[in-house]
Amino acid sequence: ELAQGLPKGLTTLSLDFLGCKAVTDAGVEYLAGGLPEQLAKLTLHFDTCSCITSAGLEALAEMLPKAVQDFHGTFHGTMVNDAFDSVADLKQAALRKHASSAPSSSFDPWQLRARINASLGEMALRLSER
Repeated sequence: ELAQGLPKGLTTLSLDFLGCKAVTDAGVEYLAGGLPEQLAKLTLHFDTCSCITSAGLEALAEMLPKAVQDFHGTFHGTMVNDAFDSVADLKQAALRKHASSAPSSSFDPWQLRARINASLGEMALRLSER
């Protein structure tokens, strides 16, 4: 609900989730998806949020609003265990993590995710038609 309640015109945001064990990759993705498009400066602290993995980092990097120019994020004590001082640092780390966790075949986890989401959407539509 936090991400959905952010003002649309917000340009600066700083959030500290230090030690929050309830924050997961899904929560990071949900937050990233709700960030205002005009956001220019973002600081996020996820230190010791032990349920965050490279999947959360990848989602944040992929969904970060294009307007963000000033980014600082800390992920010490998570499965990522790193800190980032720019959007470029975040995106490079996400690419490295993605590349190191990807199987050597042509399997694309993002395509699989898209297919699963499409299938779930179709199932929900069929159920609503009943």
